[in-house]
Amino acid sequence: MQKIEKIVIVLVLALMPIMISAQSASDMANQHKILLDTNIEVVDTVTYAGSTYHVIKYNNILPYASGIEIFSSDGTQVTDPKIAKSVLTQTAWKEAAAQISPSDIDTLREILDTSRKIHDSVAPVASATSFVIDKVEWLRSEACVNVPFVGKKCAWDAVKAAYPGISTFISELESLNKDLNEWKDASAKVSSTLPEVISGLEDLRAGKEMSPELQTNIQESMSAFVTLKTKTDDISSRLTDVISILSDAESSLRSAAGTPVVGGFISTFADYVDDLNDKVKSLREDARSFSRSLSEQSTKLSNVMSAANKRADELYGSWNSRRNAPIMVYSTLGGLVVAILAILGLLIYKKRRKEHERGK
Repeated sequence: MQKIEKIVIVLVLALMPIMISAQSASDMANQHKILLDTNIEVVDTVTYAGSTYHVIKYNNILPYASGIEIFSSDGTQVTDPKIAKSVLTQTAWKEAAAQISPSDIDTLREILDTSRKIHDSVAPVASATSFVIDKVEWLRSEACVNVPFVGKKCAWDAVKAAYPGISTFISELESLNKDLNEWKDASAKVSSTLPEVISGLEDLRAGKEMSPELQTNIQESMSAFVTLKTKTDDISSRLTDVISILSDAESSLRSAAGTPVVGGFISTFADYVDDLNDKVKSLREDARSFSRSLSEQSTKLSNVMSAANKRADELYGSWNSRRNAPIMVYSTLGGLVVAILAILGLLIYKKRRKEHERGK
């Protein structure tokens, strides 16, 4: 009999940590109940900055005294708005992510595919632009011939005479090169961050716990996506002007290509500009298609983002309103007591007055 009792004691002691762990969130919540709180609900448990936090919903008889409280794993009540905002934002994103449908994940895959296509389309045009910029310097300083009895004859002089807008052309090339590289970088950023998001959301749908990095990955991906869409829309509308400038440049260069001695240099450079113009024309069509795709994908994605952001604001508002709950409860009760005493006083006064009038 003593052996059985010892076994039972050992089992109880072994199970106690599990029982305490399972009840810890509720126990902590109950210790911080205020007057007129009716029941509590454990909304979520999240990990933030290496610490575990419990999000608790308190319901109070007075609706405006209900709200959210957050406790760390050691029972400390969170009062720092910054920590509260971060914890509740993670809870909101977890809820939103859990509601993401297979079609939403397909949308993310479509965005990933579009971003990769953008990178593949932009990269050769950016390279061709850089090449033409380098050849401008070649045309300016190296495309020269020493003519006996005449001296040095350079293609650049003939180009400037035939094409006064050459300086504007060069500035446009440099600006285009900068925009194309930024566009390419934006697509690369989406391509590098989105796979982690897709993987994390698929894990959630499979019933796995939310990765602590998922919220950060989602926010980085969404920020990169917004940048990519903005760049795509801007470049899509701008490429028509670039094509016009390149066409004018090629036309002027062709007219200068008939210049004796150095015409061959100018003709070669005109070919480079023509090749770049063809690539830009093709990119313009791709950019229009990309812009349409990203607009459709953005609409789908914004629904998920707005739901998460709205929920985060609701949770934070509920936490914020709970800060003064005890004061509001006691103020309300105090006001009721004063009102009741006032009514009683009035009733007593009226009763005594009537008695006094009867006594006369």
